[in-house]
Formats: sequence, structure tokens, C-alpha cells
Amino acid sequence: ALAVAVDGGHVVWQVNALGSLALLEAWSGRLVAAKELAARSLSFAGELGIDRLPLAAEGYLALAIVARHREQLARAAALLDQAAGRVDPAGHPVLATLVLSEQALVAVQSGRPADGLDRLRRASRIAPLDASGADGRRRAAEARVRLAIGDTGGAERVLGHGPDDRIDVVSARMRLAIERRDAAAGRSLVGHWPSEPDPRASLERDLWVAVLDHHEGHEAAARERFASVVRRAEAVWDVGLFRSAGRHVLGPGRKLYRSAPSPFLRVVVDGEPAIAARPTSRDGLVEPLTERESTLLALLPTRLSNAEIADRLGVSVNTVKTHAKHVYRKLDVTGRGEAVAAAERMRLI
Repeated sequence: ALAVAVDGGHVVWQVNALGSLALLEAWSGRLVAAKELAARSLSFAGELGIDRLPLAAEGYLALAIVARHREQLARAAALLDQAAGRVDPAGHPVLATLVLSEQALVAVQSGRPADGLDRLRRASRIAPLDASGADGRRRAAEARVRLAIGDTGGAERVLGHGPDDRIDVVSARMRLAIERRDAAAGRSLVGHWPSEPDPRASLERDLWVAVLDHHEGHEAAARERFASVVRRAEAVWDVGLFRSAGRHVLGPGRKLYRSAPSPFLRVVVDGEPAIAARPTSRDGLVEPLTERESTLLALLPTRLSNAEIADRLGVSVNTVKTHAKHVYRKLDVTGRGEAVAAAERMRLI
């Protein structure tokens, strides 16, 4: 329907249709097409002198989604500011909700989940959107932010707001199941996975199946499926696909990196886990890990130095070394490599 407007509609409708198509492509995981369509929409709007109108916001929003998925977070934030500046929430509540939801995702991917919650609180006050796709995206974004601060109960409440088979919501429910180590719930979700939008739906399904296989000890199957996802995501440099799964991609990702390293895969496995680790009391530990020690443990498998880890955590290098010593003692190991191996055996990471 949008293609008809692009091919022969009024010039204003062409600008609008191009922006809407760009959004559909961005949500579908076709990042190259999304970027091209959004650029055409904004260029056309600029030529017509209507680039300050709300209809230009969709182009900026689509470009921001592409930037976030490619981990260009500063660019994504700037593009979302451009979109927000063109949208009056009272006149365009759905579009305003979409922009705020995307700002929340950029915030959590940037390590600022509190800012993400603030954006989502603003979105929830705009208008009741229970029947719209925008509300599904808002709820999925809030679930992801709450999981980033370890609030699984809050995430469950948000996702239980109503039935929804949209990919954002289903993927968030899968992450919640994995967080709770509920493999049965995860397999059930896989069995009812949405087939659209393509290719994003199939990519996310395969990614989560690889994570499930890894957690259940089916390493050969996990490696094969994870490698397939990496190949397809690397073609458009879609890092955001993996960030949405948080720390759960690190296990299968590290195993693949050891045998088939690549610049793209290094970015995936070196990223800071997008979830706040919680105190751990798994069998095999001398004593439970504290929250800070669990967070540090999740970073040990990356190639980050102690100085880089200290910068990520906002502490001194000496503090990182102290936490590391405590982790090694509780895992009954003597160094970083042994700690990673032991933590993987105990499914701590």
C-alpha cells in the first residue's frame, strides 16, 4: 500500500510513505534498505521545505533504529532528538510513544537503564494505547529495561499486561524465561514463534534456540545455529540483535569466537552484558557472589583489560583487582581463564 503512494502519490504522501517504509524495514531487520529509504524521505522533505513537519519524524526514527542496531549509540540519540523535536505528543501520541520507546532502548544499550525507565514513564502518560502496536513496543522496551536492572518481577508484570504475538513482546518473554532458567517455557515460545517480520523474526528465533541449546548443554547444535545467526547478522552489521539478548549470547558467542574469530563477533562478545548481574548462590561456589562480583564475572570472558572494566563499572583498577580476587576465591581458582572456565561449567555466565 505504501509503495503505491511512493510511485505515484502527492509529493507530501511520497515523503510520508518513504518514511513509513523505512520504519517497516528497520523493524524487519533490513537495515540497508531502511537507511536508504529514510535518507530518500528526509532528502525529499528538505527539498520541499517540509523537513520540520511531523511527517519527517519517521525518517529520523528509522535511521535511529539502524544506528542503534549498529551500536552507533551517540548517533542514534541525536537522530531521536531530531524526531522528538518534530512530534507533538498531544497530536501524534503513537509516533511520540515510538520515539520514547526507542530512546529507552538506546539508554539501556548505553548502560543507562534509569534514563530508559524515565522515557517509558513519559510514554505511559501520553495516552492509553493498549490496542496499538506502539503500546506493544513500549511494553517490550520496558521489559527489556527492567531486565537490565534485574527486575524480573516488573518485567513479568509488564509483559503480562495483555496477549501479544508481536516479535518485540515474544522476544522479551523469551529473555524472561531464560533469565529464570525456565527451558520449558522457552521451548514453548519457540514453538509458537511469529513468522513476521522477516528476516528479524527468524533471526531472533534462531538466536534464542542457540541460547537454549547452550544452556541445556547441546553445544554442537548451539554452535552451528549461533554461527548461522552471526553470518546473517554480520551482512548488515546488526550488533543490536545480540544486545537484545544481553549476557546470554556471551556463552555461545565466546565458544564460536575461539574457533572462528571475526571482527564482528569480537564486537558481539566484547560488549558489556546488557543486564545487571544479581548475587549468585549456585552449587560449587565456596560462598555466594555479591552483585558487584557477579557483574565483574560477566565481564571477565571479554577481552577488556582491568582498566577498561574499571571504566565500565565506574570504579578504580584496584577495586576491580580486589573484586577479581574475591571471585577467584569463591570459584576456587587462581586466575581469569580458570574463573571463566569454572563459571561456564556452573552456568554462571
